[in-house]
Amino acid sequence: MLGAGCAHVVDAPPPAARLPLIEAVLIAGVTPTPFRIGWIDSSLAIPVLPVEPADVQLDLVGPGGGRQRLEADPDSAGSFTTTLPVTPGATYQLTGTIAGRRIEGTTRIPDAFTIAAPATDTVTLVGPSGETVAFDYQWQANGAALVVTDSAFFPPGYSVTRVERGRLVVIGRPAGSLGPTLRLWALNLDADRYLYGVPAPATNLEGAFGVLGGGLLRRRAIRWQ
Repeated sequence: MLGAGCAHVVDAPPPAARLPLIEAVLIAGVTPTPFRIGWIDSSLAIPVLPVEPADVQLDLVGPGGGRQRLEADPDSAGSFTTTLPVTPGATYQLTGTIAGRRIEGTTRIPDAFTIAAPATDTVTLVGPSGETVAFDYQWQANGAALVVTDSAFFPPGYSVTRVERGRLVVIGRPAGSLGPTLRLWALNLDADRYLYGVPAPATNLEGAFGVLGGGLLRRRAIRWQ
C-alpha cells in the first residue's frame, strides 16, 4: 500500500502491440497445406494467442494467377488450410489481411530433389533389432537449402543436414518386418532461415512474423532381413 505522502504515480506500461504469426511450408504434391495462424506480441514472445477466423482474409496465389482463400479448421483453433496444388519450381504468394492488417509473402518451391542413394524405393537392411543401423545416403536438390527427416537421424543425432553425402541411422527391427518409412524433405531457404535460423528465426513475410516456405518430399520404404 502506498504511503499518504507519495504523490508520484507511475502509469502501467501499455500492452505490447499484437503481431500476426503465420507458419506454412508448401510441399509439392501434398495437399491440403496446413497454415498455423495466431497472434504474438511484438517482442515475439510466446504464447501464441488465438485469432478470430473471420479476421483472416488471406489468399494463396499460384502460378498463372490461380488463387484460393485459406479456410479455417473448425476443429482446431488457429489452423487453416488450402488445397491449391503445389508444383516444383513454381512461385507462390500469400496476400490479404488479418484484422485489416496487410499481409504479403512470397516463396519459390525447389525445382528438383533426387536421391541417388538409397536409389530404390525399398531399402533392405540387416541389423540387430533395437540397435542403431547406419546406411549411406546421397542427394541433390536444386533450389533447396537443407534436407530434414523425421524417421531417422544424421550422426551424431541430428534431424537436419546440409551435406549432400553421408550416413543415415535408424533403429533396427526384427527380420521380416517393415518400417519405418523414411521421409526426407528438401526445404528452401525461406523455410531454413525461419525453422533453423541462427541466432534467431528470420521471417519472409511483410506485416506478420513467420514463414511461407516451400519444399519437396521423397520417401523410401525400409525392409528388414
